Amino acid sequence: MIKYAIIVAGGSGSRMGSDLPKQFMLLKDKPVLYYSIKPFLDAYEDLEVILVLPAAFTNIGEEIIDAYFDKERIKIAVGGDTRFQSVKNGLKLVWCLCINANLYIENKVPPAEMLMKHDCPIVLGTDSYSSNWQLSIAKEMQSLKNKFPSLSIQTILQWATSNGAKALQWDDELGSFEKGKNPGVAVIDSKFETSKRIV
Repeated sequence: MIKYAIIVAGGSGSRMGSDLPKQFMLLKDKPVLYYSIKPFLDAYEDLEVILVLPAAFTNIGEEIIDAYFDKERIKIAVGGDTRFQSVKNGLKLVWCLCINANLYIENKVPPAEMLMKHDCPIVLGTDSYSSNWQLSIAKEMQSLKNKFPSLSIQTILQWATSNGAKALQWDDELGSFEKGKNPGVAVIDSKFETSKRIV
């Protein structure tokens, strides 16, 4: 399982009395930010860094990453007006609904409508045979539609496809029909009763 470290470096440098935030100042010929990132990457080979930076300085952050690190292991997020907002921006939570597992274990459904009300990113999953009758995303979609009739088919399809690809950071390859992508294709009837993969 991939590990993540969120480094919040979104400060403006006002306490230093400088136009350049302190995380970009040089210390022994390297930016201070270098010394914050390197120990994490050295500690775990399977760790990725989410680096939260001021919006006006993301380009400098990219230059530092390109100069010293494997850029595939570091992603930049834009900081907010407060430290809380900066952490929130770096930590993008995703809610995975496995409604049939909820029904199997406790005969209850997840709070889908509440999550939607608060604009939570939602994806669909199946859990495992230890807590489900089958491993079928189509059946998860069917149960959602049955238990939440007001949910549109479009919304459910988005949760099952593009949202999932985005959450797994595969949206440059999968999840939607766009030039350069290579998504799988399945035929599903309007009631989600049958499904067949064709590509």
